[in-house]
Order: sequence, then C-alpha cells, then structure tokens
Amino acid sequence: AENDMQKQKLEFLNQERNEYRAESVNDKHGMQNASNELKFVTRENEYLLGRIKELEAEKARWDEKVRDLKKAKQEAVDRLYQERESMAAQHEAKLLKETDRLRADNQRDLDCIREQCREVSEQETRTLREARDAAISESERLRRKAKDAKEEKEQVLNEF
Repeated sequence: AENDMQKQKLEFLNQERNEYRAESVNDKHGMQNASNELKFVTRENEYLLGRIKELEAEKARWDEKVRDLKKAKQEAVDRLYQERESMAAQHEAKLLKETDRLRADNQRDLDCIREQCREVSEQETRTLREARDAAISESERLRRKAKDAKEEKEQVLNEF
C-alpha cells in the first residue's frame, strides 16, 4: 500500500513534472513567439518611423513648393497689375496726344476758315467800294451830262 501510494505519488509527480515541462516548453514557445513578435514589431516600428520621416520630408518639400507657388502667383499678379497700369497710362497718353493733335487740327482749320472769311470779307468790301465808286462816278457823269443837256437846252431855247 505504501508502495502503491508512492507509485501514485511518483506518477503524480511525473505527471506534474511533465505538465511543468509542457508548460515550460509552451512558455519557451510563447517567449520565442513574443520575442519574434517583438522583433517584428520593432522592425515594423523602425520602418514606420523611417516612413514618417520620409513623409515629413515630402510634406516639407510640398509646403515649400506651395510657398514658392504662392510667391510666384503674387509676383505674377503684381506684374499683371503693373502691366495693366502701364497699358492704361500708355493708352491715356495716346488719347491725350490724339486729343492734342485733334485740337491742333481744329485750331488750324478754324484759323484757315477765319483767314478765308477775312479774305472774302475784304474782297466783298473792295467790290462794294468799287461798285460805290463806280456808282458815284456814274452819278457824277450823269449829273454833268444832265447839266450839259440842260445848258444846251437853255442855249437852244435862248437862240430861238
């Protein structure tokens, strides 16, 4: 009986030892798996950290490009505004020059018309003076002729 008990105890202890060994093997496998998983997670973490740095660098490049594009856009807008202002000033200067030219042409035309009017007026005045002088001369001639005719008539009447 004591032998049976010792056998049972030995069996129980062997069974317990086997369970502990199995547990120890399982724990070793678990530790190995955990270690492998830790290595994998560490590599994955390193990869992701590298990827984060790459993406941050790429974001920085894009941010710089955006700043450069905004600056280029503003410079283009400024050049366009300056060009528009320059064109407006040129157009205004051209209009002023054309207006001045038209004024000068109009003044020249007015001066020409005034000169022509003066010449026509002088011609009319000369013509009217000549006509007046001719009329006065004709009137005096006719008066003399009438006077001569009257004197002749009186002379003829006196002779009779």
